Amino acid sequence: TKTSHVALDGVNQLGGLFLNGRPLPTCKRQRIIALAASGARSSDIARSLKVTLPSDL
Repeated sequence: TKTSHVALDGVNQLGGLFLNGRPLPTCKRQRIIALAASGARSSDIARSLKVTLPSDL
């Protein structure tokens, strides 16, 4: 099997892995939009997806 290795920059405050300076994967961005459209609070979205969101959302 073929494996790819991605160098991660670190772990955010919620325990999510990230690559500094890179956008979130499309699937995670779409999930944020879907949760927000369904009325979820930004803090709940951030916790469930382990992402940190800007404070103005």
